[in-house]
Amino acid sequence: MAAALALALAVGRCVGSADPGTFTVVVDPGHGGRDRGAFSTSAGRAEKEASLAIARRVAARIARRGDVRVVLTRNDDRYLSLVARRSIIQSCRANLAVSIHADSGPADASGASVFVLNEAGEAIVAGRMALAARSLDADADTAYILANLQQRASINYAIPIALRIRAGIGGRDRADERPSSANFALLKAPGVPSILVECGFLTNARDSARLFGDDGQDAIARAIADPILREAKAYGRGT
Repeated sequence: MAAALALALAVGRCVGSADPGTFTVVVDPGHGGRDRGAFSTSAGRAEKEASLAIARRVAARIARRGDVRVVLTRNDDRYLSLVARRSIIQSCRANLAVSIHADSGPADASGASVFVLNEAGEAIVAGRMALAARSLDADADTAYILANLQQRASINYAIPIALRIRAGIGGRDRADERPSSANFALLKAPGVPSILVECGFLTNARDSARLFGDDGQDAIARAIADPILREAKAYGRGT
């Protein structure tokens, strides 16, 4: 466990190595350091605390499997830029990245939301990938088409995992719909299937109690980790 949690303590790069056949998950606790995120007035505590506590539990549950590589972007109360977080995800050659957050809004707003990258974000990432991949042997149009196919495949890979997380955590939207989509920066690691989970509303007293309570954090972590473990098991059968 300690080894798994220590893998990403360096900023902007992945520490340690893994066999190419090992399923790698990067768990990103949102905010940290001077960036506290949303704030719970009922608990008197910040989003950065809840996201780190839940992310640690997710990582611990996944790490128990033994043959899955788990990386935390941070394991303490430090500030990491969005660029640094994406750099860790990319340098780890992650099979999946999950960013853990909590929401804010009106006091009566409650429940979790699960996001994958939207079409606008997909186009931005594909453009970056195409620019990086251009060579004398590939024109701009071909490079963009190939990059777009790769990024679309990563989003499609993330969708069923996101749906299973939402079913377990109790999403705010209808269970038969696609996951919510957004242009969040942490969903834009090129070619990496990425999911962002808003675990509940800190501005809702009941959600806040769950987000900061041991039982609530365990339940949320289980809802996030178990679909990932299911995917890691399927990946192992295919390699």
